[in-house]
Amino acid sequence: MKIVVNNEQEKELVYRFLRAVNELDLLEDFEKVDEEYATEKSPQFLSSAEYTLLRDNLHILYTEIEVDETIKQMEFDDNNIVQGTCVDCGVHTEGFADGRTISYKEYLEIMNDTENNRCEDCYQRKIQLDDAI
Repeated sequence: MKIVVNNEQEKELVYRFLRAVNELDLLEDFEKVDEEYATEKSPQFLSSAEYTLLRDNLHILYTEIEVDETIKQMEFDDNNIVQGTCVDCGVHTEGFADGRTISYKEYLEIMNDTENNRCEDCYQRKIQLDDAI
């Protein structure tokens, strides 16, 4: 099996996800929930045999995760996932003023760059000071 992602950060994320699926036997949990909520009008999504097939083959040892930058990046729909503390005034920050989506790669970069985290007011003041110089 091959999974194609946009960048190395996404590759590592998918690797860790597959590892969790295997080590925590999450497919068994999925199957139990699928059986529990199945009705005559809404049958199980997958049969027991299909869960077994996935359990036997959706394994990190048998899955190649490839990077192809032409593939769309994974993105968060809600940029409020980005949170921090303003380095200038200490206020808690959340999201972006422009409401844009954010890729997983960008999220990791932002969360690792805490020394440049600013609230909107402090960010605007910094831009004005930089422009004045």
